[in-house]
Amino acid sequence: HDFDILGGQAAARGGATTLALTAAARDLLADFGGNGLRLRLSRRASERLTLRLGGDAPELRARIEAVDLVLFNTGIALAVAHVEVVDAAGAAPPAEAIVEGLVALGHATHVPGHPHVLDVVSALMPGAGLLNRTSRRIFSYVAVRLDAALADETARAELALKLARKYSDDYLVRAESEGVSLLRAFDGVSHAFSLEGGATIVEAAADSPAFLREFIANAVRAAYLPVTILALHEHLSLQEMSRRAMVSLSHDKTRRKLESARLTRLKKSLLRYRVSYRVSCVSVVSMHNLVYDRWREVLLIDRLLDDVAKDVVEADRYLSGHRFDWIALVAAAPLGFLTVHAALDAIVKAVTGDHLHGWAALAQMAASLLAGAALAALTQRHAHDDETDEEPLFTDAHGGHDGPHHFIEHAGHDMVLHKSQHH
Repeated sequence: HDFDILGGQAAARGGATTLALTAAARDLLADFGGNGLRLRLSRRASERLTLRLGGDAPELRARIEAVDLVLFNTGIALAVAHVEVVDAAGAAPPAEAIVEGLVALGHATHVPGHPHVLDVVSALMPGAGLLNRTSRRIFSYVAVRLDAALADETARAELALKLARKYSDDYLVRAESEGVSLLRAFDGVSHAFSLEGGATIVEAAADSPAFLREFIANAVRAAYLPVTILALHEHLSLQEMSRRAMVSLSHDKTRRKLESARLTRLKKSLLRYRVSYRVSCVSVVSMHNLVYDRWREVLLIDRLLDDVAKDVVEADRYLSGHRFDWIALVAAAPLGFLTVHAALDAIVKAVTGDHLHGWAALAQMAASLLAGAALAALTQRHAHDDETDEEPLFTDAHGGHDGPHHFIEHAGHDMVLHKSQHH
């Protein structure tokens, strides 16, 4: 019932269902937003724009064009808001202003009386819990069209990096920064990919080929945005599975049964992911696949998948070992019996010069059985004592230094913001 307003259109594609706003909902959204939601720039941001533009900083607004909800059968859902940044007159602002506007969009600080895009999207889907998080960072994919070519490759790379990572001029960015992948697809088209988001810059003047002038409307919306959503879903799914791979080392039988059941569900989730979403290529177009590979690289997808698979194997080995301890005990008892019986027989023969017979021999066998069972039990207990009780087997997917909770908190239910062209 939380998504009734989104029920107008639904399309199932490759294990995902996309829900789009109805026409009535879009009209309501347009009436509510008017010329867009005002973006509250910080004092420092206004000062930076005044300095860069040589005049008063423009008033920036975020105009919400559409909102989609993409539901995957992994249990992950992405709210995708298509947003255009404009000035107070509805015109495209300078590139410097777009950077500052994106910074304001990317860090959704709640201010009473000044709704953010995230507040509007949350109102459309109140059951999604978008506002019930301590962090309101937003993953973004930005597409910008410039009406003139940038000065050189350095300027091009720096602008792409700022847009992808939502960096203002306060950050002294370097074009060769770690964790960012830059791709110059064609003359006039540049891409940037990072863990925080991505960007596509199109340099197209009025007399440029139609291919460039329409690149955002055609290629970005139809191909590169869906590829971005697919890769982000993979990243979030693996982060969630990494969190679920934490196993308690409890000796309590009930607790171990619960852990085993949880691990079984995790195995099914991992199999579902590998069968439905782990693909080598996403398109018959080589450039689309190249973009997908860059996303997989910066979102650490292969590394996360390898870590989750290893975690599942190790957890299964641990729980299986506890599950069948009694088999090891039964297997060790005969060995203990034979060892103790042989030792007692040797001692008796050394003392009396002969083996025991009759009731004495039966007593020797009984004593050997008891001593063998005790020896096997002590061996198993020693193996258990070498383990630490009630400590998590995996603190995170990478031995404790990457923290899946951090990523999930910041990106688990984040929206993908796609900003349309800048003329």
